[in-house]
Amino acid sequence: IREPYQYEKKIKKACFIGMLYDIRLEMSKILNKHPLFEIYGIHDGYRGLNYYEKMNSHALTLSFNGNGEWCIRDVESIGLGIPIVRSLMKTEFYGGLIPGLDYIQGSVASDTAHYSYPRYGPKDIAEQYIDAVENVIGNEELLTNISKRNIEYYDNNLRIPKIIEKFFTIFDINILK
Repeated sequence: IREPYQYEKKIKKACFIGMLYDIRLEMSKILNKHPLFEIYGIHDGYRGLNYYEKMNSHALTLSFNGNGEWCIRDVESIGLGIPIVRSLMKTEFYGGLIPGLDYIQGSVASDTAHYSYPRYGPKDIAEQYIDAVENVIGNEELLTNISKRNIEYYDNNLRIPKIIEKFFTIFDINILK
């Protein structure tokens, strides 16, 4: 259901759909009180096509760290061309994912590249997300440019044939034997 990013047709909010636990749950309680956020748990019925349609209806998607720093939600949002608001990533990706160009930095990086932020509480991280969204939600040019970069990154780095091609380009198969 990917379509060109049309800012004027988007709900001017950031949307999260997924598992709510630990800091995610605490942050969602704070963010849901703010008019620029819509947070949905897995019991809200968004699966398959209506999941993608819901994400695609918003100007931004949120991707909270979970058991790892990167998750399928990042791939889905990038593939749909929806700008992501997420914590600064510690993990480096092939081809780069640069905050401010490829995603919106919603908060500091987790020291553990995990859902925990040892030096910050849920309120601190939620406030950082609020500031980030408030600062970009009206910037059509920035969000459109991020969308274009996301689609290009997805097509060049995240499609299965491209992953396979890059694997054999980057790794010496003889070393793996």
